[in-house]
Amino acid sequence: MLNKLRNKLAAAAAVIAAAVGVCPGVYAVESEYDYDFQIDVSAFSNAELGTVTSDTPSGTTANITENGSKLYINGFQKQLDLPMVYLDGTLMIALTTLRNFMECRVYYDPAQYTAYVIKGKYSVRVALGSNLAVVNNTYTDNWDAPLINYNGALYAPLSSLMSSLWYGVDYEGYDSVNIVSHAKENYVYSYIGNTHVVYIDPLNIKVGEIINRSAESSGKPNYSNSTFFGWESDGDTYSVGILVSDGRVISDVITHGSPVTTLIVHYDGSVEIKRVANIYDEKNVMFAVSGCGVLPQVTAAEEGFSGTFDIDRYTNRTYIGYNYDMNKIVLCVSPSTTLARAGQVLSGLGCASGLALDGGGSAALGLDNGVHFSSDGRKQYAVLYWQ
Repeated sequence: MLNKLRNKLAAAAAVIAAAVGVCPGVYAVESEYDYDFQIDVSAFSNAELGTVTSDTPSGTTANITENGSKLYINGFQKQLDLPMVYLDGTLMIALTTLRNFMECRVYYDPAQYTAYVIKGKYSVRVALGSNLAVVNNTYTDNWDAPLINYNGALYAPLSSLMSSLWYGVDYEGYDSVNIVSHAKENYVYSYIGNTHVVYIDPLNIKVGEIINRSAESSGKPNYSNSTFFGWESDGDTYSVGILVSDGRVISDVITHGSPVTTLIVHYDGSVEIKRVANIYDEKNVMFAVSGCGVLPQVTAAEEGFSGTFDIDRYTNRTYIGYNYDMNKIVLCVSPSTTLARAGQVLSGLGCASGLALDGGGSAALGLDNGVHFSSDGRKQYAVLYWQ
């Protein structure tokens, strides 16, 4: 079986080489990745992948037969979209087939020949032809084999990819592999003084549109209110800020005509907070929410929050920052707080920059551990949420 798969890989490489007018021999070379056979993927470097999802919960045990496309989830058989293959003895899986047994997202940047796999709090970035994977833009994993493009699909070494996503892989003879989640909790909550503090993994935060509903009726187990919004004459709500979730731009409004302070999470898990005039000008944005800058200084006047729109008063506040050392988004909700005080709290929590979201009667927080900070029940446009 292994030899047959090797022969198929070799045959595919020969076809690729012929198509681009290159001698097939260059595709079977002694490589820098410590194996004898390698498929050159340059002819397919412009392959595109869309976002993939699944309704299968994380933590499910999945048995995948190594010699085909059968998938067993809790004893029920399914079919993988694409068969698994070997690359010189390394079992490889097509990235798009991950949707068959786990909830994840896949994004491919053709300009950089780079793929991103996002699962919960983990983002794995790897370039075509490379076995050096970068996890959460922080540390590296050396995969057993490089990311390749075989027959138009990106394939990664199963065991290595699962390890990078915090999954264990257990081989049972030659018949199957068991994949078991070892993922940790997705947020940490603290109550400091009179402030609710939630530490959230950057890759786990999203935006949910709840047009014409209160934050409390969002249906999300963990949520807070988001950016500023307004009401149409008929009472319908609309956003007056920047909102991006899972790479989809929900709203691209600079609140008062000036660039607005925005927290951005990129596909590789990196976070930046800066003033933005057009979110479409930013690269590889997975999540974004805008507000009013409070750290390192309050920028309300520069961003148009003055006069009629003055928000710098004592009121309930939701504000958000990023702790680089912990690699956590820090979300806070406090009663009777000014913009300056919000910046001081974020600074004390290890953040170098931060912004205030909508506040006053909009400020809201709900956690699946029973913690709630209730809004005044007003209809809002969107909430931030995390699993």
